[in-house]
Amino acid sequence: MSVALVTHSHCILHEMGAHHPESPERLKAVLDALDASGFGGQLVEHEAPAAAAEDLARVHDEEHVATRGFSCPKGLHQQEIYASPDRLLHPEKRTGDRWDRVGWEQALSEIGAKVRRIREEHGPDSIAMYVGTAAGFGVLHPVFAQGFMTGLGSRSMYSSSTQDCANKFAVAREMYGFPFTQPFPDLERTRCLVIVGANPVISKWSFLQVPNPARALQAIEARGGRIFVVDPRRTETARAAGEHVFIRPDTDVFFYLSFLREILQGDIDAERVGRVATGLDEVRARPLDLGGAGARQRQSG
Repeated sequence: MSVALVTHSHCILHEMGAHHPESPERLKAVLDALDASGFGGQLVEHEAPAAAAEDLARVHDEEHVATRGFSCPKGLHQQEIYASPDRLLHPEKRTGDRWDRVGWEQALSEIGAKVRRIREEHGPDSIAMYVGTAAGFGVLHPVFAQGFMTGLGSRSMYSSSTQDCANKFAVAREMYGFPFTQPFPDLERTRCLVIVGANPVISKWSFLQVPNPARALQAIEARGGRIFVVDPRRTETARAAGEHVFIRPDTDVFFYLSFLREILQGDIDAERVGRVATGLDEVRARPLDLGGAGARQRQSG
């Protein structure tokens, strides 16, 4: 049997062959023996049952090229979803204040008729779909999900990317001419890293796909680099490495403007900037007085 240990952004395949007749139980024992430490998903070994010791050693492989012995908390506890007594195993229909079990044919027929009625009465854009991160990293799910919405004629397609990454795509389009041209830090050579509003120790740095984020951050500090984690909360990342810089929620724009003003007041190598960018003079000419805006923000906050 091939069992997939799935996290929100990556998958570990663990082969458990026919010589393991108790494979499901052994898998559960392996997963129960893993836990997330304070570094957010770093696999740590507890007193594992003897029957699972061999499999645990194979899963907790710090030299694995894709994981470095790391998995996020979602992946470590995903088996609890399938073992939950509340897991829905068949269609149910709400009738008044109770739920009644119905067959698949009835469920699909009634849901289809309702979707058709909503589309006819309110237009195709009234029907929306939200796709999570794991589905976005798949192959078939985005194809069929978007195909379904295209068939309906709806443009209301949303995802974790439209929720918290749309700004990255919009900025990339304005700066580089294409939304998917995304600049990534060279973590192995970075001397100073500023992380704003991200929690890579938990998210596994979805865009970068870093095998073991906590270890990668600690490696920067080990070679003399500095890390600043700007966040309203002392996140798992802030606890793993770097200096936590507290920021009030919803004040990101003022942080970035203040940061930009400090840079512009410093000694900038205009010739070097000119080799890779345009518009420095326009930015310098733009007023960056934050007094009024900051005062209004404090009053409204």
